[in-house]
Amino acid sequence: MKALLLINEKSGAVQKSGVDTIAAMAREMASSKIDLTIIDGDAPKLIDAAKSHDVVDVIAAAGGDGTQAAIAGALMHKQTALLPLPCGTMNLLCRELNIPLDIKAALRDGFRGEKTTIDVGVVGGRVFLNNVVFGAYADLAEAREELREAETLQDLSFSVVAAADALMNADPVKFRVIADGETFNMETNTIAISNNEISHADGLIPMRSTLSGGKLAAYLADATDARAFATLLADFARGAAEQSDAVRVVTASKCVVGAQGARFSYSIDGDPVESDKDITLEIRTNALTVMRTRADA
Repeated sequence: MKALLLINEKSGAVQKSGVDTIAAMAREMASSKIDLTIIDGDAPKLIDAAKSHDVVDVIAAAGGDGTQAAIAGALMHKQTALLPLPCGTMNLLCRELNIPLDIKAALRDGFRGEKTTIDVGVVGGRVFLNNVVFGAYADLAEAREELREAETLQDLSFSVVAAADALMNADPVKFRVIADGETFNMETNTIAISNNEISHADGLIPMRSTLSGGKLAAYLADATDARAFATLLADFARGAAEQSDAVRVVTASKCVVGAQGARFSYSIDGDPVESDKDITLEIRTNALTVMRTRADA
């Protein structure tokens, strides 16, 4: 088997563990039957590497959810399998594929795992593996990035203030959502669209029971102030958003989200973005091959 390990040197978890340490782990965990190549660098370099290695059986991605989604975009409809490594904040995909949350164990079990296919979401030409969230949560995501990149005590102080401000000033936006042709107009500070439905929670981490159900799940929240926003976050963390009286869940193959010409924030697998135009989200069924391990492995 030919394998490629891509290490995002800018990932927080990678910086904490060290590029050389992760590379050494991979060489130790790769058996004699695995022809392993290792490349480190920033996200653009890694994406280019993923695109150019068509003969590789497995690409292991050491980076956050955004990095893994970008690499997945280069692997859509190919036989090469993505092996996500737990180098992000929540590591949602790792959890749902039963990949251990220890990097060394993830490499060991992932290389020995089995291939399967999962759905991917596409938004504005970008792949998302987990979710796209519109409104105040995107501001929190941006503040989180600033916290991660803070180099001085002053930077850290400004970032903490920004995070608190995002929570306390969760102002609503007049959104319009079109889900498979059905239109919903609402004023809210939070709309979440998940690649397949959230079914439960594992240690306050929202989880999906299937990654190949073939539908987006749009969570249309009745949240117009900071308190409602905080309550909604708690509901999602408990995996109870569908049971909330303040949330309407709509499943669809295609969603269009806009804010009547106003500029709005949203996050793609945790990466903050802004737009003043309608955003189109679609599901691509079984478009990505991944490595997974058995729950009893």
